[in-house]
Amino acid sequence: MNLLTQALFVAAVCFVVSNSAERDSKLGDLVTITLPSVGPDVERNFGQDYVNWKGPQSFNRLRTPGSNSSSDRVYNGVEATPYQFPWVVWIVVTFNNGDEYFCGGVIIDYNYILTAAQCIYPGNTIRRLDVVAGDHDLYVKKIINLKSRNEGWEQTRIGVNVTRPGNYNPNTNAYDVGLIALNNALIPSHAVGRVALAYPGYPGSSGILTVSGWGSTSEFGNVVPKLRKANMTGVSNSACSTAYSGSATIRSDMMCARGASGGSGGCAGDAGGPLMCHNEVDGYFLCGIVSFGMECSTSRYPEVYQRMSSFVTWINDAAGINVLTAGHMDPTTTTTTTTTTRRSTTTRRGGDGGGCSLSINFMALFISVIFLIRNRLTNV
Repeated sequence: MNLLTQALFVAAVCFVVSNSAERDSKLGDLVTITLPSVGPDVERNFGQDYVNWKGPQSFNRLRTPGSNSSSDRVYNGVEATPYQFPWVVWIVVTFNNGDEYFCGGVIIDYNYILTAAQCIYPGNTIRRLDVVAGDHDLYVKKIINLKSRNEGWEQTRIGVNVTRPGNYNPNTNAYDVGLIALNNALIPSHAVGRVALAYPGYPGSSGILTVSGWGSTSEFGNVVPKLRKANMTGVSNSACSTAYSGSATIRSDMMCARGASGGSGGCAGDAGGPLMCHNEVDGYFLCGIVSFGMECSTSRYPEVYQRMSSFVTWINDAAGINVLTAGHMDPTTTTTTTTTTRRSTTTRRGGDGGGCSLSINFMALFISVIFLIRNRLTNV
């Protein structure tokens, strides 16, 4: 490869990286808020609060004009096999005014939980945030509250800060993703494990998808005690846009699915929980997180999820980690490196592309000089 070709190659690579950074920057600044200290890492006794928990209805409620129908997004699903999805966690967010909301979340790193931005917004009004991993039956652990009935695999952590894209829009659900940094790392076990995310550029799935959570089995209902799952079928963004015409904008970084058995799918309390793809090589991996929908019990409107392949770069930058990725259908290409080093919690520019923009300018100048010298030598 001659010098000119090398210069062109480097410039092309930097151009691609720069464009990627430009796309990521559309998410806006990283907004990270440090949560109030709640003292030592002691498990909170939720008592029988669970019977009153609901999802953040005012956050992911979507109404059609002239209608009160809404959903904060498992309905008509079945109970999951205990610890079938060890990356699924439940989150209780307590706000300064005393309100408490229940959300789902996903372990992507043992120090970080991925959830929906709506669950942690606005972050400056959160008084306390609790995360429970390794659970299956809320009733056994939180209601009976007897050691002999405890499932024994639960791990409770407290959120120390929350991060979301600066351009998250609660009205349109654009960039509805968020991260929770934990006070202590989770300990891997058969009941607690992290999940891989669909790699950047993953085309999605037209096959059976799976959504899971403790969300309500009826619209406006309370959460349910045992983790549930439901099979979903992917819906194209164009068909989804048609269904939501006049009500919502379906963005390219969103994906849609509807219940494989009609009205099954996410419901109140499932926001932030996983939509999983599956293949023979990777098993289950994360394709989306629950964002919004029109009604729990209807097949007229697909449910809408944030497309994870569009957010891998943002997540890595925001948390300072390298998440596991999947969907390549080749285990040798799957990223398996991770680090638990935490970054500063101050606001930062997301995806600025490092020094590549400078490299592009330098390479352009360098190429111009090469051509100038070559032309001079030719004319001599």
